[in-house]
Amino acid sequence: MSYLLSALNGLDAWVEAARHLVAVKGGEEVNIILEVASPTTFEHRWFESIDPREVSARGENPNNVSNTIFPLQTLRNSADRHDFYERYKRAHSRSHNKRWGTYFLRLIDFGETRVNQLERAIGVLNNWKKEPGTAIVFHLSSPEVDRPRPLGSPCLQLIQLQVHGGVIDMIVTYRNHDYFNKALPNLVGLGKLLGFICDSSGRHPGKLVCHSAHAYSSDGIANLRNLLGRL
Repeated sequence: MSYLLSALNGLDAWVEAARHLVAVKGGEEVNIILEVASPTTFEHRWFESIDPREVSARGENPNNVSNTIFPLQTLRNSADRHDFYERYKRAHSRSHNKRWGTYFLRLIDFGETRVNQLERAIGVLNNWKKEPGTAIVFHLSSPEVDRPRPLGSPCLQLIQLQVHGGVIDMIVTYRNHDYFNKALPNLVGLGKLLGFICDSSGRHPGKLVCHSAHAYSSDGIANLRNLLGRL
């Protein structure tokens, strides 16, 4: 079955979806769809409260998870977008990373041609005379680079930008989505990415729609319940 919900911000969306997973039989769900009205909203207290490391030895640092999608501090230390991309590539080359790198690395340096999908999209948004009627798409995996695996390969598969009336909506698809370690910082990182694209193209951020094809807790439902209890 599917579970659809709308929320004001990423924290509210995560809380409602996590509560659903805790309540559903088996602690898993297919096709959770979250619609976040203000995805660029973020408060540091979210990660201070909802820190998986406080309830499990298998918990991950939420800031680190968020940074795999958008490394805000690297941007702040950079002179311009080009410097931003080059700094990140130097620090996160594939030779120094896990098997497939990070999502942001795939956005700026992906495939045999090492295409910068992010800068290409910003160029389109700044140079096309008319707003595109169809979505601008970022691919986070490919059959040439990745092979089907249940775990250990990219879970975020696709990012789409829908532009309308000076506003950009973001639609994303996760093939597998961990609501214990990943989902909240993923929503935060996606919001920061959307804000960057809008700032770079003179647009306004709209909503974020996140489709989790398979949602679960990597450290069990009991610890997901414990994490919710920290609110």
